[in-house]
Amino acid sequence: MAYKNVHRSHHDVSPQPPPLFGASPSSITERVLAEDATFSNVRLPLAQAENAASAERWLITCYRNFSPDAALQEGANVAATIFDGWNLRRRSAMTFST
Repeated sequence: MAYKNVHRSHHDVSPQPPPLFGASPSSITERVLAEDATFSNVRLPLAQAENAASAERWLITCYRNFSPDAALQEGANVAATIFDGWNLRRRSAMTFST
């Protein structure tokens, strides 16, 4: 029995629709109040997301550097390249927005 190649690259997947930006300056300032901001509802979720991304990056690095499987090393190398590109764009956006 022959199996079809079910591997799909990220280029084969249609992009998600763009976000809808229906907010106005007043709708944001009326909804987001500085006095409601706390560590647990602002900074903690950001720190948790950064930690999750860091853990994933660490695992990718381990696969790339230490796996005895050459195909897994190559897959991890591709993933690391994608991750590094995303991280570079994220840091560039942070630099220009501050």
